[in-house]
This record gives sequence, C-alpha cells and structure tokens, in this order.
Amino acid sequence: EGIEVNGVGNVICYNQITHFADAISVYRGASDCDVYNNNAIHHGDDAIEVDYSGPNTRIFDNRFSYTGANGISFQPYVGGPCYVVRNLVFNVDENTVKDRYGARGAVFINNTMVAYRANSIIRYAFARNNLFITDGGQALRYHAEDLKRNPRTLDLDHNGYNAKLAAHKYQRYGKA
Repeated sequence: EGIEVNGVGNVICYNQITHFADAISVYRGASDCDVYNNNAIHHGDDAIEVDYSGPNTRIFDNRFSYTGANGISFQPYVGGPCYVVRNLVFNVDENTVKDRYGARGAVFINNTMVAYRANSIIRYAFARNNLFITDGGQALRYHAEDLKRNPRTLDLDHNGYNAKLAAHKYQRYGKA
C-alpha cells in the first residue's frame, strides 16, 4: 500500500504516489475521511480503495491514472454515502469504478471517467455532471436487477456519455 489509513477523521492530501499495489486505502473502520489533491499514477492494483470503510468518505480533486486494475474500488463500501467529486480517472486496465459484493451509496459529481471497457457505477448512486467515456463497449453499466425492483436505486442526470448505457447482470460468487 502507498498510504493506508484506519480510524476516524483522516486527511490524505497533496501526495504524488507511484509504483505501489494500491496507492491509497481508506480501509476497514475508517470514516469521515478526506482524500484530495493527490496524483496516483502507475499502480499494480487500484488507485484508491474505500473497501469496508464507513460513512462520509470524501474523495475529491484527485488524478488516478495508469493503474493495473481499477480506479476507485468499492469492494464493498458499506457506510454510505461516499462523495466522489471532481476526480479524473483514466487509463485503468479494468474499470474506473470497481463495484463488487453489494457496494452501495455514493455521490458522483463532476468527475471524468475514461475506460477501455465499460465504466461501472455502484448501487444507490447519485450522479450529476459526470463525463463517462470509453474506447469501446458501454459508456456506463449499471445493475439491471436493482432497477427492476426499485427504479430509484440509480439517479443519473446531466451526465455526458460517448457510447450507450447498458444494463448489466453482474456475476456473483461464480454464478451469472
């Protein structure tokens, strides 16, 4: 890990982080943390992980690029809401947003997400004024099964896309 924090009220700012597995981990039990104005480039796994962290994690004004896997990892995020504001996530090998194991509760505002494949978004997300760009495939994929049960689980408005939106049935525990 480049920087890993646990606990309440951590601030991670103004760092140049290069050549780690994960650049930043706001990890188990962390809450009310701010991560801003960081430049995370060339990592083997994720640029930032908020895996198992708690409420009010704020990620803003960062640049996450050239990661070996994902940009922002919610695997899962259990505290909600997580605020993701004015970040640039590009040239990631897998997804700009990693969504696994039922992560939910994030606010995405004024971000630019550039992916080789599809950009993903987590459940119960609120997204405004984001730009979702992809080289091929879907500009944004979301959880179709959630929208069938409750159409208010995803709130997208005033976002820009260069390709189509696509419902995606995610694999869970090895089953489609």
